[in-house]
Amino acid sequence: MIYFLTNSQIVTNLQLIMKKENYMIKKSNTVLANIIYRIIILTLLFFITGCGQANHKPIDNIKAIIVTVDGLSFVNTIARITIEKRNDYLQGNLKKIINSESIRPFHWSGDAADTTAILEPSGGGSLREFLRNNYKEAKNTKKAFIVISHSWGTLLTYLALSLEPQIKCDLYITLSSPLGTSSGLPDSAEKTVRDYTDAKLVEMSFAILGTSYPHTRVFYNFWANGDLISGSLFGKIPSAPNVHDVRVDDGISNVRDIKNCFFWHEFTTLGDEIIAGSIYFPYVAYLVSLGLFDSHPARNNIINQIVALIQSASS
Repeated sequence: MIYFLTNSQIVTNLQLIMKKENYMIKKSNTVLANIIYRIIILTLLFFITGCGQANHKPIDNIKAIIVTVDGLSFVNTIARITIEKRNDYLQGNLKKIINSESIRPFHWSGDAADTTAILEPSGGGSLREFLRNNYKEAKNTKKAFIVISHSWGTLLTYLALSLEPQIKCDLYITLSSPLGTSSGLPDSAEKTVRDYTDAKLVEMSFAILGTSYPHTRVFYNFWANGDLISGSLFGKIPSAPNVHDVRVDDGISNVRDIKNCFFWHEFTTLGDEIIAGSIYFPYVAYLVSLGLFDSHPARNNIINQIVALIQSASS
């Protein structure tokens, strides 16, 4: 027999489960017991929330060349050598929601120190040359030209497109862009991100409040209040037309701290693993701890908006 619960009943049940979990873990002093209790709780959460899989049928007939640029690797940036293998996560995640062989990932080391070299006018590792070549192909084949980037990839694409004014995007999407990060309090993680971003802009002799900007017909920025490495771009950068900001955790959470930052930063990568994989359960438990329940809608809303934007740009 299958029982269907209302959202309020599910929230109540999950809150009771979490209280029970905390009680049992405090009662036990063994690592094994902690692991067993957490496995039980995560299993219950998995089945109570409908197994957590957000299914999206890939859409067809996308007549566009889509360039994707992933964010940096903290490991590679800190170590200054390539330790973490790059997997073109934006390309992989986009292929799950749109049927297109024209998704072109820009490969780079993930080391933010390579920013200057990446923004050289030409060369094997030049993002500007990569954009020019794909834009030329899009125009020759009468396809839309779309650029989608995440995290540090948004800074790379913003600067590269600004330096190539002949490129006119039909759609430009930034996901969790550090260009929108606020200054924050002194010694805060947020201020560290802002200072690092500004330092790179100074190094590039690029005035973010200057007159250069990507030429794009439609510009959308998806960000989360809970993500210290992102923020609203409106009023912070020059853009034409004005950027449309979409806050992905609106109505879900107003918490903005380092503890939840990385979860929300990953939330905008468009991957189902954020919901259905290793991060799915903490996401549910996190929302329930706030007295909220939102297993798929926020994730689906982002994907549906991006799919609609891609369809519109390529029509």
